[in-house]
Amino acid sequence: MKKILFVCFANTCRSPLAQYIFNQQAASLGRTDLLAFSAGIEGDPKNSISEKSEKVLREDYHINASKFKSSQFYPETADIYYQIIGMTFSITQKVFGMMERERKPYNAKIDCIASFGEMKEVSDPYGDSVQEYRHAAQLIEKAVNDIIKALPVEDAN
Repeated sequence: MKKILFVCFANTCRSPLAQYIFNQQAASLGRTDLLAFSAGIEGDPKNSISEKSEKVLREDYHINASKFKSSQFYPETADIYYQIIGMTFSITQKVFGMMERERKPYNAKIDCIASFGEMKEVSDPYGDSVQEYRHAAQLIEKAVNDIIKALPVEDAN
């Protein structure tokens, strides 16, 4: 099982969108060897998914994310992930910095979502309109397709 971690700032808007969209697309492609998670540099388990992210997932992807709780990224957990994907270059640099401060070797590949296909960074829609959240979800969906295609299929044997 290849575990993918999407990281944003608070783990309430972009990275939960990426987690749920990735898992839905992987399942629809029969990629049972893939599973996505999400976390935030400043994630707090007292926080839920943003109302607008939840609305976009429910209305556009038919996904119920109402029970989602934010998680914080901890460098010491990096080894359980095959790949860690930051939603912006800044977040990706913060992940690298946290890993360096931890001084712990890690095997996960760390990339920015903009590294896949013809992608751009996914800006934080926090406080913006539902339309901006939809735009972020569409950017994420395109990137997720490229990410899944780039991941080697795990041998079942």
